[in-house]
Amino acid sequence: PRPYSAARVSRLWSVVIPALVVTFACDMIGLRLFPEVYLSDHVPSTKLDDLRPYILSLLHLQGSWPFHSLPHFPGTNGPFWSLSYEAAYYALFGILLFLKGWRRLTLTAVILLLAGPYILVLAPLWFAGAALWHWRHRIGNAAATLMIAVGLTLWVQFFREIEAIRMFDEALPFPRLTERYTAGVATVLLIGGAQVVVQPPADDRPRLCVQQPKRLPGRHRRGGNVVARTYTH
Repeated sequence: PRPYSAARVSRLWSVVIPALVVTFACDMIGLRLFPEVYLSDHVPSTKLDDLRPYILSLLHLQGSWPFHSLPHFPGTNGPFWSLSYEAAYYALFGILLFLKGWRRLTLTAVILLLAGPYILVLAPLWFAGAALWHWRHRIGNAAATLMIAVGLTLWVQFFREIEAIRMFDEALPFPRLTERYTAGVATVLLIGGAQVVVQPPADDRPRLCVQQPKRLPGRHRRGGNVVARTYTH
């Protein structure tokens, strides 16, 4: 689990830290140069000088259940809300995959309580994308082409019916649920189909070569240890 955790944390913070610095700098400069724009209703921000969203974003807790009443993104960086969702899914996936027994149950409960229903309701989209990536070599080109076609169709319908979708979402307990699911399913199908189409042919994929070490005479003889190597040709 350590390599998985290190890879996921570095992946997130390599984006989060520079983005927070750039967002704060750009907002402060923009507020001084164009105050009429930054203080209007067109800017998706509540208070530009509120540091709480920055701290929560650094900890990947913006939008989580205990802090759901606070802004879900720092400054004017609206798309930042999605990173707390991604962090929760990474943590939940790693716990379910690598841990067992009481540690799995305890940490899963902690993540579920921290994430809350607003993050968990979109978790099937993330896990569907992870499943498509895992089984990408089992999907044929015909199925992948169909996935791309359906994804493109969903995107076209999404933009055509965006106002009706948003009006429908107003009656739901979760904000923008239909909008996010429609866009999410379309994206999962597009990326899932594209990664199958562009993957290398079967003959060019890495193969597993199992080599049996030679047995040495006398006391230097070694047992049947198997050395596994991968190579690409």
